[in-house]
Amino acid sequence: MLKMIVRDWSKEQSITLEQYMYVRNGADKNGNAIIALSDKEHTIFSVPKVSGWRKKVKGVLFSIEKAKSAAKAGMGMRDASSLMKHRLRTAFFIGDYDKKFIYLISNGAGMTKIGMSIDPLKRMQSLSTSCGHKLTMEAFWKVKDSASGVEARLHKEFNYARLEGEWFQEEQICPNEIEKLMGCAFERIY
Repeated sequence: MLKMIVRDWSKEQSITLEQYMYVRNGADKNGNAIIALSDKEHTIFSVPKVSGWRKKVKGVLFSIEKAKSAAKAGMGMRDASSLMKHRLRTAFFIGDYDKKFIYLISNGAGMTKIGMSIDPLKRMQSLSTSCGHKLTMEAFWKVKDSASGVEARLHKEFNYARLEGEWFQEEQICPNEIEKLMGCAFERIY
């Protein structure tokens, strides 16, 4: 089985839709990008979902910022595979940021967890098998500073709401509050 190497597009200025779809969907057995975009991605790229749309945009360059917006939309789709999410995250959001993300997960029972992980969605899946509640990813961010330092700072800031370990009272913590206290440059991914 061939392993696909995902290029870091975060420092580039532009990308073609073909290149974006190669990152997002992978390639067929002939090495051609698998063609598929969500309705939201079509809207972000301003590409009408009509017959022949692919030929009309062949070779057209789109800004990396548009590609990042589309990647965020793709990663937020409920039916997106973990492989697709990994490809999009690696290609557009790792760059010169810390390799670990800060995340906020809620458990539906009044508790939220502030943590860090290289793969927050996979971390949520592993936590859900041991906690007995349905977990929801509220948000995750890439940060310029050390993720472990940011996580420690947030735990200290929200100590008043701590229940146990990295779990806090849900009503005390929301993504906007975390962003106010992040203490460094960050980008919200989800």
